[in-house]
Amino acid sequence: MNNSKSQVVSIDTMIATLIFMAAITGLLVYIGVSSEKSKVDYIQKEADLIPQAIITSNKSGLSIMTMNRIDSSRLAQLSQKDYEDLRSELGLKYDFCIFFEDTSGDVVNLSPIIGSNTVGIGTSDATVGGIPCGRRS
Repeated sequence: MNNSKSQVVSIDTMIATLIFMAAITGLLVYIGVSSEKSKVDYIQKEADLIPQAIITSNKSGLSIMTMNRIDSSRLAQLSQKDYEDLRSELGLKYDFCIFFEDTSGDVVNLSPIIGSNTVGIGTSDATVGGIPCGRRS
């Protein structure tokens, strides 16, 4: 008797392996896209928190409103806060930029109020119209 040990690779085996690898790749891509979507959703939820905090909050001097109007002295005080401290007070995980637009969609120049060559309050890593949003302390 012939007692040799051998393995035969057939086209069926190769096709099954390719299908299996394609399924695993598809699953990994789906997990990556799903993870990215959840990150975007989380960032959007954070973005929705910022206006609520600076308009309605009375804690820690975050509110910039007085009698339904933006108070420039409160806005200036907010801009002077340390970026990391402000991010922590707002309860944010990701970087942020607070800036204002007029009814035409043009960015409002806050430099006379906040006293810097920036367009807003937040990270200097973000830009609005090519101008840094804020300064990082």
